[in-house]
Amino acid sequence: MFRAAAVCQPEPWPTKEVQASLARKVEREFVPEAYWLVDEVSFPKQGKHSVGVARQYCGALGKTANCQVAVTLDLGTEESSTPLDWALYLPEPWIKDSVRRKKAGIPEEITFKTKTELALDLIDEVRGWGLQDRLILSDSGYGDAYEFRHALRSRELDYVVQVSGDLTDGRKILIRRSLP
Repeated sequence: MFRAAAVCQPEPWPTKEVQASLARKVEREFVPEAYWLVDEVSFPKQGKHSVGVARQYCGALGKTANCQVAVTLDLGTEESSTPLDWALYLPEPWIKDSVRRKKAGIPEEITFKTKTELALDLIDEVRGWGLQDRLILSDSGYGDAYEFRHALRSRELDYVVQVSGDLTDGRKILIRRSLP
């Protein structure tokens, strides 16, 4: 995954270790009713030089606009949520433009990943931190993707996702729950 901070400056300490430790601490406070929320956060932009900026759906504005988008994985309850992990989405034109990549400091090993692939990477990462598996909630941006739902099933993770009406017989929510 690509971290925007890596472009600006080298990390002074291994942030993933700190992030994992904080995630475990937060999880202890939210147990047992917490779930994982897969979502996005967008950052409207005026220019075109910020890493990953492109014309794309901008949730902050509720329309297509020039922005950056980060895929997020939060730990949440009905009352609150807190971020566990996140990754900057790099649209394919950013990945294919070697001049732009070099200028922005995007490492060669970074390849294009869809938002659903980034979400799965985040889930795998927090599972690797030793966090308890949680029910996963997401909107249709993720729920519409068969590959995302299939990957959650293959990881034996339960989920409740929104799907677009054109994917179903009128149902708007898909639920996958393991039998005890």
